[in-house]
Amino acid sequence: MLYELLSFLSLADPNVRWVVIGAFLIGATTGSIGVFAYLQKRSLVGDAIAHAMLPGVAVAFLLSGSKHTAALSLGAVASGGLAWWAVGYILKHSKLKSDTVLALVLSVFYGLGIMLLSYIQQQPNAQQSGLDRFLFGKIAATTADDLLPLMLVASLSFLLIVAGYAQIRLILFDSQYAKAHGYAAHFWEGAIAVFTIAVVSMGIQAVGVILLAALLITPALTARYWTNSLWVMFLLASLVGAFSGVMGAFISYTAPRMPTGPWIVVVLSIIAFLSVLIKGTQRK
Repeated sequence: MLYELLSFLSLADPNVRWVVIGAFLIGATTGSIGVFAYLQKRSLVGDAIAHAMLPGVAVAFLLSGSKHTAALSLGAVASGGLAWWAVGYILKHSKLKSDTVLALVLSVFYGLGIMLLSYIQQQPNAQQSGLDRFLFGKIAATTADDLLPLMLVASLSFLLIVAGYAQIRLILFDSQYAKAHGYAAHFWEGAIAVFTIAVVSMGIQAVGVILLAALLITPALTARYWTNSLWVMFLLASLVGAFSGVMGAFISYTAPRMPTGPWIVVVLSIIAFLSVLIKGTQRK
């Protein structure tokens, strides 16, 4: 085991190197961005957007005829943005509660996505194989070409948190006050929405739409048990996500038949359970 750990940490194998870096970036970014959804009590938003991206991926494939990452990601982001708008529009023009609206949008978009994927599978295009990675994730297939968009989204997300920390903190805890006093609340809420959609698009390619909610919310939940500081919460959530990503990759490396994405979520869940057990008992 020690030899395997040293071999893994040395990153001598290029394939392992890309997977580890990708898992680290995805875990760190989804962990930090998930703090927004957790504190705004919108934990299901990430899940709804992830499921809503499936029809966008299918439509992008039908239009392009290939599995080019940029085209599929663009379709996913467009579909996720439409779902975000639909949630806001329905909440504003109806008396439905947020959880009802999220469940409605999730089921409609996901059902449409499954229908389109079924249609694609009946077509003679040989390129259709592999689209199921958006359902179950395929982080173990990360290549050097995949890292550039991951690094870009991760860097911009970090800059968003640092540059807008004061305004974001006010919006998270008292959005009405921020809007009333001209703190450009709409701009920062829009920025948070854009980056949430981008990060979710990045995350579904790692763990799939089914497990994405855990990757987005569990690090924030874990961090909340250890601190009352928002800045520390961002940092801890990012570290927990990154650590879980690397450990999931390590388990997959030592046991090649073990899927990386689900193991990332398992590691996250164990850390969250221990945090609840330790800090929850202390609070009592």
